[in-house]
Amino acid sequence: MGEEETLTRARLEFLKLEYSHLQAHLEHLENAEWKVRQLSITLWLAAVGVGLGLQGSIENAIYILLISIFIPFLFLYIDARIGRWHSSHKARLRAIEAFVSGDEYTLPGTKVKTSFAEFCSASGKGVFFPVLDFNGKKTLSNDEEFLIDSVATYPHMIVGVRRYFYFSQILGALIIVSLQLYNLYKDIWYFALIGIGPLFYLMILWLSKRRRKKIARQLRAG
Repeated sequence: MGEEETLTRARLEFLKLEYSHLQAHLEHLENAEWKVRQLSITLWLAAVGVGLGLQGSIENAIYILLISIFIPFLFLYIDARIGRWHSSHKARLRAIEAFVSGDEYTLPGTKVKTSFAEFCSASGKGVFFPVLDFNGKKTLSNDEEFLIDSVATYPHMIVGVRRYFYFSQILGALIIVSLQLYNLYKDIWYFALIGIGPLFYLMILWLSKRRRKKIARQLRAG
């Protein structure tokens, strides 16, 4: 067996190994997302229950309820972070599938055209498709959607289930805290705290749109 044929076999083995690893890790990340959400709602309900049921000092109850606001903030960041990893791995997995199933593949990272047949041959041309690129950066460095998904965490805070799951907890906690503060101080302005939830969402939305425009300009300039 020649040296080129050995290298070809090694590239194929690495690609098969990476594909299996990505599939297993994607399943692990999906399970992690649901566990984070379960823990978030459990702790949030516990904080709200203790805050509303606390006897004696109303001020102490409000402190507990304030914690219920920050719990979904924390777990939203953790969940979005996992979602960021999930997106990058899934993009790489899809790139491998497109490369293997198609007659010709254009690598978004370098715009070089190659094919799976060349990758399997001993000609050396197939090396243009990277292997063991788990985070997808070498494969998809010029893909706009990939860059938006993988470079920053905050765009993942306002997509899918997270958009409703965590922000409903945040809004619910803000409403409860506002009601408690109003009952304590009889000042209607405390209801303005409810606006923190929508403002936070709109801020993340604005930052995400700004990042998309910035990445689009960079790709056009490059």
